[in-house]
Amino acid sequence: MLGYASWNVYGISYGSYLAQTLMHDHPEGIRSVVLDSVLPTTYTIPGNWWNARAGVDNLFQACGADAACDAAHPHLEETFTGLVNKLEAEPLRTIVRDPATGEALKVLLDGGALVAWLRNQNYAVPLLPAAPDQIDGLAPRRPDAVEAIATDRPSRTPPFNAETPSLGYGLSLGVTCREDYPFTTRADLATAGREAFPDFPPSIQTKGVGGWAYVNEDCHDVWKAPQRERRPREGVNDGADSVACGRRPAAISTKPLHTQLTPSSANRARKERRHPESVKFAQNRAADP
Repeated sequence: MLGYASWNVYGISYGSYLAQTLMHDHPEGIRSVVLDSVLPTTYTIPGNWWNARAGVDNLFQACGADAACDAAHPHLEETFTGLVNKLEAEPLRTIVRDPATGEALKVLLDGGALVAWLRNQNYAVPLLPAAPDQIDGLAPRRPDAVEAIATDRPSRTPPFNAETPSLGYGLSLGVTCREDYPFTTRADLATAGREAFPDFPPSIQTKGVGGWAYVNEDCHDVWKAPQRERRPREGVNDGADSVACGRRPAAISTKPLHTQLTPSSANRARKERRHPESVKFAQNRAADP
């Protein structure tokens, strides 16, 4: 339509999922592909627990490997796990100012919210180095640490304004529908939560951890959208080739400290290709403190 004979595809995060789908459904014209912070096409909600485990472990290990961070925060993982359990049993209620409007907001900070907060820190490079101090500061209820953690979620979803930066309304206010994990159950989700974080309370282990606030059984009920008949699409090879097939060169960028888009996710995406030898890896340290 635009008159180009071929093009290069770049996909980051969810865009990497879309790029892989494009490679499978419409490979004609694609010259090369770069997948950054890969979301594999085999992504599952229960799998998010293991991605979170890997990212959190890497963060704690990075602090332990740094002499200054280790000296200042020698029991970081123990402190964080203790806070998750304590806040889940006795949530902290506080009032913060909306970063965009200045309006007073009532915030309830429970264990699940603290897990989501730490997970969300990988979306902005400057936030990660401050995380260890904020975790240790939250334990004695240090005002600046409480404010920073409690303000995190509202700052990601400010009132719509073209001049107000935000992470993304879809990521912050969206939901995960049953269609995104059709072959797993709530029991699978709970099992993954228990195995990945055995010291977390059951009320957290049974929930989905990810970039979305809620996991719904069926978005048909949420959005009141009519059910659509499923039909096979003409020209799509359903099974003969893996998703993201072909010999087109692809580069995959990984972020070791990311709690969802981990190096293991990138490796899964590589293995899904029919010709994995055509994939080149590059480690992106942009998300590291």
